[in-house]
Amino acid sequence: MLTPNHNLALEACLRDVFRDLTHGAHSASHVQEILMAVMDKSLRVLRDEMFEWNASFITQRLPPEVLAICMQCLPFMDRIRVSHVSRDWRSVALAFPALWADIRLSTKYRAAPHLLRLALSRTGICPIDFTYSQVTPTIDNFGINDVLCEHMHHLRSIDWSGSIDMTCFSRPAPMLEVIRCTTVQGPSVHGDFLGGVVGRLRSMDVRCLYLADEPCPALSTVQHLECSLPWNVTVGENGLFSRAPALEFLALRNVRELNSLPSGPAPPSLKHVSIETTNDDFDFDAVLEEWGHDQMNYISLRSGITDLNYFPSIIRNLVSLDVSVDLLQPPYSIVFRGHNHAGFTRLVAIPVEATYRTQLHAFTMLALYIPRVTLWSCTSLQSLGLPLPAWISLLEHSIALTCLAHLTIRVSEDDEYCSLCVGDASISLILPALRDIVVEVPLAAMHEIGATPTLTASHIIGQDALCDAMGRERYVNVTVIYV
Repeated sequence: MLTPNHNLALEACLRDVFRDLTHGAHSASHVQEILMAVMDKSLRVLRDEMFEWNASFITQRLPPEVLAICMQCLPFMDRIRVSHVSRDWRSVALAFPALWADIRLSTKYRAAPHLLRLALSRTGICPIDFTYSQVTPTIDNFGINDVLCEHMHHLRSIDWSGSIDMTCFSRPAPMLEVIRCTTVQGPSVHGDFLGGVVGRLRSMDVRCLYLADEPCPALSTVQHLECSLPWNVTVGENGLFSRAPALEFLALRNVRELNSLPSGPAPPSLKHVSIETTNDDFDFDAVLEEWGHDQMNYISLRSGITDLNYFPSIIRNLVSLDVSVDLLQPPYSIVFRGHNHAGFTRLVAIPVEATYRTQLHAFTMLALYIPRVTLWSCTSLQSLGLPLPAWISLLEHSIALTCLAHLTIRVSEDDEYCSLCVGDASISLILPALRDIVVEVPLAAMHEIGATPTLTASHIIGQDALCDAMGRERYVNVTVIYV
């Protein structure tokens, strides 16, 4: 369709715009936003041109299929509006049910139940994705519920600010795959949930979830579950894992009591676990041992634990460990992220109290933690990444990291670059297998340290650490990267 010249010009234009917008961007989420913005703008320009062409050439109307594609690019409310522009456009809007497969409404529309009924009447049996967000204090969940009751048989996903105890969720929903409810109310999931039959439900994200003391067939297919509050602790053996045997992903947020966690063992399919709590007395080891955590690919624990004696054992005997301080936005935390011999990810985050000197407080805490955490993996650790202040603290401890081959030191804008050079200071850390050192320096600090800083391994770990038992010096590669 495109001539070679048009093809080259279009590619060059899009490439120049994307590169110009992403210049200097370091965040993947920021680049994704730019990509979506460019795509959205391109679609809107083409859509507007198509509509203008269609209005200009009365004898050469757009084919209905092409007009339907243009309409599908519009937001939901704009699709409603264009379906009333003319008899021709209305006939297209009614002839293509897939146009109404994505329904997005919010509480700012007083007639939301009516608009939902209007859209659903045009969908036929097409699978529907429904989103109803709360942007005003008032919400008409009951009006929405009455409409959904009539169409649960072909809803594919529901994302709304209501609760799952509405009557529509007691109706059979054979096509429903995703449920997301953001209400803070705590409904109980009974046996008649989704008609009390096994369907296609695979993902649930709810603020509150309490399991009634009865079987629930609809939960048997759930693979992804996120919940903010604990379950009913009186359920006993008929708990979450027995009702959701297909679970693969489990995220528990704001857990308040240890005994509210599901009792084990966990299903063999469970590979990803994330637990968040502000409590400082959780015995995670007992819970994870009961669940059988050895075969889980990913475990993330964020808690109020600051006592090293109660640290979860999942960050012991690691092959790689990366330590970072997250101070971008509250709640602040120190994050230990590593991989064990099986390649499985283990993450533990502990809180940092917000003070007028939060960063100093965080690195003071880290200086206390890093020697013990490193010692737990001293015979297995092969790769280590950490901030410069943590590295300086680690140098003072007599720890033999016998397998450590790769070291990454991150320098922040607030660090003194010269502190990397230990000079003739006495170094206690023992690193017999070290081969590579990477120093990450922020671009903003380049003018302070020079464009080509001269660093050698002896500057960073001391001359004595480079000599083996026979006194022979070994080579350690040092790379400086600007980020």
